[in-house]
Formats: sequence, C-alpha cells, structure tokens
Amino acid sequence: MDETILKLKSGVTLTERGGQTGLVLQGRARFARDPRQAKILRALVKWPQSLESLMALLHTGNNPPENDPGISLAMAGFILDFGEFLED
Repeated sequence: MDETILKLKSGVTLTERGGQTGLVLQGRARFARDPRQAKILRALVKWPQSLESLMALLHTGNNPPENDPGISLAMAGFILDFGEFLED
C-alpha cells in the first residue's frame, strides 16, 4: 500500500499573526482553525510528512491514532481547508 505524503507547494511560508498560525502562498493567507491544525502546519513547514506521522502527532489517547475518529476528522478537515497549499 502506498503511503500518503503531504507536502507544501513551493513558495508556501508559515506566518504567525495575532497569535494565529497560518500559511501564505502568493499573497493569500489561510489560518489554522484550531491548535491541531496549527500543529500540522508547523510540522509540514519543516518537511513533508506522511499522513500516518501527522495522525500520530495529533494522538493523545490510548487507542492507535488510526482508530480515533476525531483524528481522522481533523486530518480530513485540514486537507479540505489547506488543499490549495498542498502539492497534488
């Protein structure tokens, strides 16, 4: 099975304004809706990440991250919110 890797497009930069974390690409900015999204943004700015590693980053419970519907929903929401900043 292929591992899904999330990578930011070339030219995307991290921004912090008024206590909010976001991304900027060609003058357009989008900010994280919650601390989970901000954590994902900071991780992706460092280097491309597998979906599994990002899910593990968000994991706080006892069950495996892939069995936590909250993490799956957070990842889906992130991809929908920041899709224009991610490589295809």
